[in-house]
Amino acid sequence: MLAAGRSPPFRWLTIASFLVYTALVFVNVHLVSYLIEQGHSASTAATVAGALGVLSVLGRITMTRIARRVRLARVAAVLVACQVPAVLPLFTGTLAGLGAFVLLFGAGFGVLTLARASLVADYAPTEMYARWAGLQAAVVTLAQVLAPIGGSLLHGWRGYFAVFTAGAVLSGLAAACLVMADRAARHASRRPSSPGTVP
Repeated sequence: MLAAGRSPPFRWLTIASFLVYTALVFVNVHLVSYLIEQGHSASTAATVAGALGVLSVLGRITMTRIARRVRLARVAAVLVACQVPAVLPLFTGTLAGLGAFVLLFGAGFGVLTLARASLVADYAPTEMYARWAGLQAAVVTLAQVLAPIGGSLLHGWRGYFAVFTAGAVLSGLAAACLVMADRAARHASRRPSSPGTVP
């Protein structure tokens, strides 16, 4: 646990994971009710929500292919950053806007689920992987527990606009944290390790 806390790449990845999963829960919990309130049918709302899952598969395939040439954290950061402008077309209330939202938000929907295991493996010493992965899982679970409460408070305060805008902001912060994790990992790889220290 202490070794994980001393690893800058892992710290940035952990913060990014918390932010990403909080943003996803904000959207998942409130998307269908928002669309119905805007006058869309229940079937349309359910289709949009389901389409995010479909696009997440495309996003993961894209990430896997590009990551062969570009560092994984950078690719994940770009896909997560696509979620930031996604709320703008969502508020237009048009079918075209919903399509743009699905494409932009779906691009990063779930990519960190796939990237997280590989990044933890890159950042953690082999003998510590299980502990560090478990800590990541605990942080993700905490986000999934707290996010519905936070989203409900935001909705009660400023409505759906606040919920989805917060999701966009958190996605942007998460993307920045992934970039910082990559920078810290590159810096650590260039720095010679002292005997007895954990990289």
